[in-house]
Amino acid sequence: MIQRKLNSDQLRLLHVLYSFRFGTRSLIASYLNKPNNTSLYSRIKILEKYGYLNKRYESSYKLAGREAEFYITHKGARLLRDAKMIEATDAELLSVYKDKDISDSYVQQLTLLFNIRNLLTSKYELQWFTGRDIKHLDYFPKNRPVAFISLKADNKVIRCFVEYIPIGTSISAIRGKLKHYSAYFQQDVWGETETTFPKIIYIAEDGMTEQGIRYHIKKEMFRADTDIEYFTTTKKAILNIDISDKIWTSIEDPNTVLSLEDI
Repeated sequence: MIQRKLNSDQLRLLHVLYSFRFGTRSLIASYLNKPNNTSLYSRIKILEKYGYLNKRYESSYKLAGREAEFYITHKGARLLRDAKMIEATDAELLSVYKDKDISDSYVQQLTLLFNIRNLLTSKYELQWFTGRDIKHLDYFPKNRPVAFISLKADNKVIRCFVEYIPIGTSISAIRGKLKHYSAYFQQDVWGETETTFPKIIYIAEDGMTEQGIRYHIKKEMFRADTDIEYFTTTKKAILNIDISDKIWTSIEDPNTVLSLEDI
């Protein structure tokens, strides 16, 4: 097949999918501030035709009202690197091949985070960086957060590491990540940015999971005695942020619910 030269809009679409790993037409349209119409459909189909992206779609999707999920191919990621739009090693480019085989539950988690990003950026003056976006920044924790956000509010900048905890996440995984954050704080690696250490916000899949996270955070705060500020919420609360944005609860004050601008 003849190699096709891509325009800036097509390259930007590929870059979005590289960052988030999976995205639907609706999510991509929202991110790009473009209508979800035949023009976007045609752009995606051309990229798919020339092997720059692929899609997941099963017969069960239609009955479930679920959109096809698109992801970048190795060819697409290599093109982005050649265009100097991403920084990636050969090994990292090869890892893109694995995306076609990741579990359905993880695909849904990735598209959920994409949706959360779109909801937050529509409400706040906020930048969202994915794990791939921050991979080559040495001052981030080695065990990267699922995302990093920077929010401007009242002449200040609020920075947060973002974590998402699905139902059934093992206690060892939760404790391990918390201990990693404590050690990272104590090593003062973030200090090279000359900015305040980020707050850490946990999004739990449901209320029971949130209570479990809060329990383990309290234990870790007692064990490590750091000044890290933790806040939690649930998937349901954040998906309904247009109704109320007061959805975040600190560990120190569980009776006060805050907006992201007030944490």
